[in-house]
Amino acid sequence: MARLAEFFETPLRNAVSAIALVRCCTVVHHIDVVILASGQKTETDRARHWTLMNNTNWSAEQVPLLHHPIGEETAFTPHALIEAVKRARRLPDTAVPAVCVLEFDGDLTDWLVAGHVARPWPTWACFHTPMFAIDVDGETCGIVPRTIGGPYAVLVAEQLAASGARVIVGLTSAGRVRPDLPIPSVVVATSAVRDEGTSYHYLPPQPTIDAPCAVVDCLYEELSRLGLPVTRGRVWTTDAPYRETRRQLEHHAGNDVLAVEMQAASLFAFSAARGTPAAVVAHVSNAVDHTGEPFDRGSDVEGGQLLNAICRGASRFLRVGSFPVSPP
Repeated sequence: MARLAEFFETPLRNAVSAIALVRCCTVVHHIDVVILASGQKTETDRARHWTLMNNTNWSAEQVPLLHHPIGEETAFTPHALIEAVKRARRLPDTAVPAVCVLEFDGDLTDWLVAGHVARPWPTWACFHTPMFAIDVDGETCGIVPRTIGGPYAVLVAEQLAASGARVIVGLTSAGRVRPDLPIPSVVVATSAVRDEGTSYHYLPPQPTIDAPCAVVDCLYEELSRLGLPVTRGRVWTTDAPYRETRRQLEHHAGNDVLAVEMQAASLFAFSAARGTPAAVVAHVSNAVDHTGEPFDRGSDVEGGQLLNAICRGASRFLRVGSFPVSPP
């Protein structure tokens, strides 16, 4: 029990423990099935369950996630996949817009398409996702919906960068962590807690990763003009939203983490490793202690204004022409 009590203290320990516990998953699953079949858990059942969960003989040296050969070249490149899509679909060699937004929820994209504000971008060479385009102040910006989670977001970000995108911004729903944050509100992520897996394939293990400073500044200035509650600061990136615990929320709130989401750390690591600017704007819409309307992101019109401001901020960043990234 002592080891489980320490389980959530740091993201790195979380990752190590989670992988190590895989060794006993089959046995634990068998026990759970027996318990469920009986319809009742006894104290003996619970004790046996937790004993097996703690009976793991492992070391950090055996965990692949913490020892990815980040200095080696990848065997499979986004360019290879893009070329395969172009051949299969007979697509021309056309670049994507310089500014691309990953709209993780997808509802806003659906609304823009239904209103004929967003149009398909037919030359986007991707097997997994569609792309749409909108015009903001005379500039075309790309939108790719529903690439939720770090692995999916970075997979598509890699392909966007290889297809000509010069800056990538994620727009995500998020849960409130710091209790004084209004709902709804907007957070421009300046850094992220690396409680996920994808970032460790791009950068050495560290508890947090910073966002590109210049992108954050441009986005914050544009978003602040909307009249919405906007702040900037650290977010917590997790792969498992249904495994967020109250103890974790309290721990991160005490360390001035504003919100929890699923993509920022992964995208920031991709950005630092690949040299493609990436940012994340978190639309804080829910909290475990929130008593108002659940998942409140405001109206579709406000969502469209938010997206336009993101596109303006990213375009402004490109005009500034700098990309300072804090060392990993």
